[in-house]
Amino acid sequence: MSKKTYILAIVSFLLIPAVAVVGAFVFEALNPEIAAGHPDYVRNYRLLDLAKKLSLLAALLVIAGLWFLTCFFLVKSKNRSYGWLSLAVFGPLGLIVLTMLSDKLPDSAPIASGPCAVAASGTRLRLHEPETSFQLAGLPGIVLPTGRG
Repeated sequence: MSKKTYILAIVSFLLIPAVAVVGAFVFEALNPEIAAGHPDYVRNYRLLDLAKKLSLLAALLVIAGLWFLTCFFLVKSKNRSYGWLSLAVFGPLGLIVLTMLSDKLPDSAPIASGPCAVAASGTRLRLHEPETSFQLAGLPGIVLPTGRG
């Protein structure tokens, strides 16, 4: 995983609430009624109302851009195809899937696989470790430890 792009994904994700708060503040701060008493009241009111609506739209567009940047940096940090970015449309569910992706090693790194490579590396494979065994509960997604170990 590329640490720099992963940090950029986290930063862009954390900027989303900040942009939402600033956008809401600007939206509430623009009051078209301050145009009352001026000679061009109708024109000024409409311009200020348009500015208020555009500020909200701009904040939403920036939030959407930050969301796609978050997903882009996450996909890039995992060295995956940009086709995975289509999951960003599904919102938080798409982000869950993107974070669950395993890291794909770059093509330049050769990978030794198979039983011969494991034997050559000197590591021993354990098929079952009692201290890390888990028991699945009745509901999917809830995992309870067995207490062994």
